[in-house]
Amino acid sequence: MGLGSDYLRIVGISYVFTAITFAFSSALRCIGKTLLTMLVSIVALLINALLNYMFIFGHFGAPEMGVRGAALATLIARAVETVVLIIYVYIGKGTLAASIKEMLDFDNSFVIKSFKTIIPVVLNEICWGCFSKAACILGSSPSYYRGNSKMLFCSKKTNFEQLDE
Repeated sequence: MGLGSDYLRIVGISYVFTAITFAFSSALRCIGKTLLTMLVSIVALLINALLNYMFIFGHFGAPEMGVRGAALATLIARAVETVVLIIYVYIGKGTLAASIKEMLDFDNSFVIKSFKTIIPVVLNEICWGCFSKAACILGSSPSYYRGNSKMLFCSKKTNFEQLDE
């Protein structure tokens, strides 16, 4: 339990960087900057691997830190990834370079327009999930065990059938 809590105490900080990175990466991919986000992710992965080697085992003059070293390596790699993306967005003054005021400025028309798109999508997903499970349950036998296996099969079959569409 001690190792896990040591790891989470350190790596938990990286979740802030991860959230920022995911937001910027998704937005950059939406405007066609897919190569950039891929390269930044690869660099972060390589940094993480190198720092893991250094901090876990104590190579290149770094202290041997074990699990805490793995967490520290992840934290540093995520921070570097976030900083690189933010620098790219704000130095380039591209489409995504919004000020804090612009990011937090919501008017009612924006919220209404967003919910007009969001609500039908969410309702569609809920209905699709409920009706597909109901169809599987109704098509299965009353036996508990056979019903569950048929429901699992129906769920997998539905997923595979979607591949043909």
